[in-house]
Amino acid sequence: MKAKISVLVVTFIVFCAGFWFYEKGQKEQKAEFSIGNQYSETDKATDSVAGYDNQIDKEDTDGSIFAYICGEVSSPGVYELDSDSRIVDLLNLAGGFTEYAAEDYVNLAERVTDGMKVYVPTVEEAVNMPVWDSLNSESGIDAGDESVNINLADIDTLSSLPGIGNTKAEAIVSYREENGKFASKEEILNVNGIGESTYDKIKDLITVSD
Repeated sequence: MKAKISVLVVTFIVFCAGFWFYEKGQKEQKAEFSIGNQYSETDKATDSVAGYDNQIDKEDTDGSIFAYICGEVSSPGVYELDSDSRIVDLLNLAGGFTEYAAEDYVNLAERVTDGMKVYVPTVEEAVNMPVWDSLNSESGIDAGDESVNINLADIDTLSSLPGIGNTKAEAIVSYREENGKFASKEEILNVNGIGESTYDKIKDLITVSD
């Protein structure tokens, strides 16, 4: 009888110990799941905030354009503007005209386009430069009777042509110095950096006359 009671006591103790370990394991699993779930929710919240920030950044940049103004302005450089800005707005960002600027040459009411370059000449330069006509080309240059002579024009004058910046203007002058005067307008296609699309923009604005 005592032996049976001992067996029952031992069995009960083993059962209780097993139940206790089982409960402990369940609690640990629940705790790990809870912690993992917290991290998951935190990551989701972080991703959500990051996505919102990216959206704000994108929205902030929408509608902005960049334009380059140089020549006779107080602070030449590239400026960021609203897409509906005019050249007068770009001029104001650049600190206005210098005392040598041909103020009447530039069409201040013209709308600024992304990537646009505005060159403000001196009074002396403006005398020999093409007339500014915003209806004729995206750069505001009209060939008229005063086309740019690519055999004689300097870097500043060449860079005022649409699609021709300082780098391409320097390349034109270098080509001219190495190979002599251009025999035809089409020969400018041999200049490094000038392709068909650029040539189409300037072919009616240039000449090779002596």
